[in-house]
Formats: sequence, structure tokens, C-alpha cells
Amino acid sequence: MKELITISKLKSIFQSKNYKWDAKFNMIGIRTNDKTPDIFNDWMVCVVEDKIIGIWEWTTDAGLYWLKNPARIEGVFNLNEGQYIDSWVIGIHKTYEAFVQYKTLHGTRDSNKDSIVDHTGKIYTDAQGVNIHRGHETWLSKNASYLLKIIKIDKYSMGCQVSAFADNLVILLQYGKASGKKYFTYT
Repeated sequence: MKELITISKLKSIFQSKNYKWDAKFNMIGIRTNDKTPDIFNDWMVCVVEDKIIGIWEWTTDAGLYWLKNPARIEGVFNLNEGQYIDSWVIGIHKTYEAFVQYKTLHGTRDSNKDSIVDHTGKIYTDAQGVNIHRGHETWLSKNASYLLKIIKIDKYSMGCQVSAFADNLVILLQYGKASGKKYFTYT
């Protein structure tokens, strides 16, 4: 899958969906068709000045813990597909730096507790704290082949977009800062 992601394909998808391509910095989450719960089976693509800087293991789905134990009766929030222009800023998530939600987002809420993320139903705009952050600080990409077999999303995502590996978030933040932007778009 990773090797199929190219700038020309990304730009073609953006054009077909009328999304805005940023010449400086793009954060692109790619949700795969793998519905296996609680694993990092999606991708984050970082594009800087039309060059792919990284394609990293990520999740765009809530973890199994929150699917089974939603904090709200309406269910756990799951971000809808789309482009969220200037919706994040660099700030603090819990105790570390991350991209934190700045604007209203659109998503569904999954309340059936069946362990499978649902992306259909009523659209909600009430979610707060839907951040772009990492899982555990000791999960590092140098151990990817070993760790991806055992780490779980669990409580690390209650609707957030989460990196499997802490060092990949660090790289994403470095390029975000270097772009000179204050507000960040996520597609």
C-alpha cells in the first residue's frame, strides 16, 4: 500500500474532491479498508513542497476500549472523511506537543459497542479535543516490525488521529513548525 502513494495520485484525489492542495505542508490521513479493530492499520502522509517526507503507520479510528466503553451515550466520535482547513494548531496534548483541535470537526458517533468502527449515521459537530498525537512515548519506529504485532490503540484514541510511533509525530511537528504556519489543515 505504502509504495502506491505518490504525489501525482494524491493531487489527483484532491482535485477530484475539490480539496485544497497546500504548496508548503500537507497532513493527509489515509483510512484503509482494514476493519480490524484496535490496530494501527491506516497511514499518515506528510508532504512538504510536493515531496513526500513520510508515510507512517497511524490510526484514524477510535481504539477498542472507547468503542466498547464510550464516554458519551451517543458513542465514540469518529472523524468523517474530508478536508479540515486550518482546524489544528500546535499545542499540548496531555503533557506533550501535538496538533490540537482548533475548529469544529464533523464525524459520526459509534454507540453499538460491537468493536467495529462505524462511519455512518447522524453527523455530529460537538467533539472537542480531537487531536493529532502519538501512542506511547516508548513506541519508536526503529522497532516497527516487532511493535506493530503487539501494540494496540486501546485508550490512545477516543476519536483522535494517532501515530503508532512517537518519533513519527516528532518529525511531523518539525515540518509543521518549519512551514511557518499557525493553523494546520488535515485531509
